[in-house]
Amino acid sequence: MAILYSKMKRSVTIKLQPSKEQEKILFELADVGAKVWNRVNYLRRQEFFEGKLVDFNRTEKIVYEEFKQETGSATVQQIARKNAEAWRSFFTNCPSGSSQNHQTT
Repeated sequence: MAILYSKMKRSVTIKLQPSKEQEKILFELADVGAKVWNRVNYLRRQEFFEGKLVDFNRTEKIVYEEFKQETGSATVQQIARKNAEAWRSFFTNCPSGSSQNHQTT
């Protein structure tokens, strides 16, 4: 007899009620995060459209050096790696062969 267990997923929704000062800090963090994403995405997009290999490590290092003081090194790395994940998904979902020459390992 086989017993199947399904994992129940539970989500908790919370409502933040930050003070004006906390709201300003959260907005600034979100703004810098968006800047990091946009910058690393721009660099990778330029390489892609120039027909070069998209160098995830090089572009991450460039953005890391530009933003590490502004938001913290771990934040920059995580955003750059999440962006790399999105690019890898793009390459995986492209029609066969259309992006093979652009992807780096």
